Amino acid sequence: MYVSCNLFSNLWIPFFKLIKKYIKFPITTYLCSDIEISEKILEKLKEFDVKIVIYGEKSNISKNGNLYKRYEHYLNNITYESILYFHDDMFPSKMIDENELITMLNVLNSNNNIKLIKLSLSSSPYLKGSSHIFHDTSFIKADNKRDSYIFNIQPMLIKKIFFKNMINYCEENYKKQKITHLNGGLELVGRNYFENNLNFIALRVVKEVISVYGGSYGICVNGIINDNVDIILKNNENIELEVYEKKCIFKVTTEELNIFGDQNKNRLIKHLKNTKNK
Repeated sequence: MYVSCNLFSNLWIPFFKLIKKYIKFPITTYLCSDIEISEKILEKLKEFDVKIVIYGEKSNISKNGNLYKRYEHYLNNITYESILYFHDDMFPSKMIDENELITMLNVLNSNNNIKLIKLSLSSSPYLKGSSHIFHDTSFIKADNKRDSYIFNIQPMLIKKIFFKNMINYCEENYKKQKITHLNGGLELVGRNYFENNLNFIALRVVKEVISVYGGSYGICVNGIINDNVDIILKNNENIELEVYEKKCIFKVTTEELNIFGDQNKNRLIKHLKNTKNK
């Protein structure tokens, strides 16, 4: 399940090129986006055997936006009960081992209380967590009361029914937040869902299963290329990202800014002003 939106569509083909390179076993792949995809991109996507799920309305992660409705729609259109989740700009950087992924899947399904497994060491660590072994494999188990970012948007395995329930919880509780978080509040309110359900188990790998370019931030931050990741991709993968003014991955307009989320919007505006003055 690759969740993105038209605003980030310049990342799609590079992402699927890397998925094709680093996943050498059969896996059903869904591209989940907001509005209809251009014919140009659709033609390029034919190479990758991707199922497409469209929400039908432009993405809006600001307050009173449609982030949670979008996720609910995507999950309702995925037939599998366990999901390998990727977000916008989390590009795999190394081969993904099928046996390791199967082991993770077996762990996920071995206990009703295990809801997700973070697969990347770039994901937020469970600093207050504890060591546990499942299926002869070591993990760090989150402390639901004390750990932050128990759910975050780096690559993970997650149970669909739990994901749907968490999305419903987020939608009901998100408006209590004072400011739009970078990812529409999904990580902040998702963390609260674990705190309110202490029987839920979230695990993070000790040995990395999926490595990503750009670390925890991925390819971009607030729509801006992260450090020199574009140069690294070109050198390592022969992939050239299409970028706009000031290394933004989309053309910045007033309309896009107003649906981009408060934090994202403010940081992007600050970036554009600072680079303009240099």
